[in-house]
Amino acid sequence: MTGAHDTTTEPNYGLAFAVAIGAGLSTAFGAASVKFGSLQSPRFLATGMALAGGVMIYVSLLDIWVESKVSFEEAWPGESGAKRAYIAATGMFFAGALLAVGMEAGVNWLEARLLRRGGASRRPPASSSVEDPEAAAAATTAAIKDKPRNSDAGDAAQTAAQVMSAEDRASLMRTAMVTGIALTIHNIPEGLATFISMCSSVASGLPLAVAIAVHNIPEGICVAVPILYATGSKWKAFWWGTITGVSEPVGALLGFAILKSTDAANLATVYGVLFGLIAGVMTYIAVAELIPTALSHHKNPRYVAVMVFAGMAIMAASLVLFEVAGA
Repeated sequence: MTGAHDTTTEPNYGLAFAVAIGAGLSTAFGAASVKFGSLQSPRFLATGMALAGGVMIYVSLLDIWVESKVSFEEAWPGESGAKRAYIAATGMFFAGALLAVGMEAGVNWLEARLLRRGGASRRPPASSSVEDPEAAAAATTAAIKDKPRNSDAGDAAQTAAQVMSAEDRASLMRTAMVTGIALTIHNIPEGLATFISMCSSVASGLPLAVAIAVHNIPEGICVAVPILYATGSKWKAFWWGTITGVSEPVGALLGFAILKSTDAANLATVYGVLFGLIAGVMTYIAVAELIPTALSHHKNPRYVAVMVFAGMAIMAASLVLFEVAGA
């Protein structure tokens, strides 16, 4: 929901923190799926990623970016200020996209460096590049997707451990750790986005948090499955798959520090910058990660497209309801 920000009213920081923590800890659902085959189905992942992508694109372009422009207009009143606000919001949007590209490149560099330091000569098939973290779920779950529906993932892991060498299991563990580090870094701007959006408006912040929570589910799978096969322990797999989401509260703390250190006179400008950056980052994540991941999990691109627009419709409906309710 767009509109003028009341800079004299203290945002509900407690609620914003709680929502950011909840969105981050949704990785636990992915980690828990090592026990349940249904959450590992390609159709489930494709649908979830496409819906989340649609939600993120819609809220980023039609709500968060508009919030950025409105905030800049508050900071720069007048006709000339409105033109500057439009240019500034547009510039911040693309700066956010470039920031996402830079973070992705940095994560890939760190991953390659850690793998070299760990002595891995090649990456095992249990994980794919974290350039697209959610896409790694397709490879990591492939090892157990054919197990009987009534079998236990832990039993399958124990069986796999018996036929894998110690070196292979160590390689799996190393890859899971590197992927976990990469995803932890990857989640920081999402925590910032959730926190800032919630501080501004529940109408835009809550649906965005839900979309982030949905797309965090495969991230838990990415880490949990290789650890399950490397150790045979469902609890270790669940714990390490869940812990990758703890960085989202770190992003929320960053947002809190920014808002608390800014005086009321400059708060509108800060909101303009943050909302513009967030809109760019979230749009990039949707276009470069969520939608390609959905396409890689489902052979029918038309189905994925329909789900993307369904996500947009869900987002639009929620914003309309909040607008009608006066949230």
